[in-house]
Amino acid sequence: MRKFLLVLIFTGFTCLVSFSDVYVDESFTGSAANDWTFVTGLGDGPSLTAANGIDADGEGWLRLTKDENNQSSFVYCNKVLSAEKGLVFTMPIRLTQVGVFGTT
Repeated sequence: MRKFLLVLIFTGFTCLVSFSDVYVDESFTGSAANDWTFVTGLGDGPSLTAANGIDADGEGWLRLTKDENNQSSFVYCNKVLSAEKGLVFTMPIRLTQVGVFGTT
């Protein structure tokens, strides 16, 4: 039992070390997103809601498009990332849309 437990602890530590090599931490909750490029396709383009005064600093979101037809945009990270050990992305997403009759 002790050997099995020791192997599990060592294996868990190895996994944490191997995944910690590549980590990009950007919450987009503030008024700036350093190392990120915002690209406009159609429409007004992406923005940070805290930078535009929609949300308080630290409570904002990355808004990719407005609630209008034919909008497109994207953001990308300017850092060079090594995918040698794989990449894991986690992010909160909030989708909102005005309904057919103007209700949310």
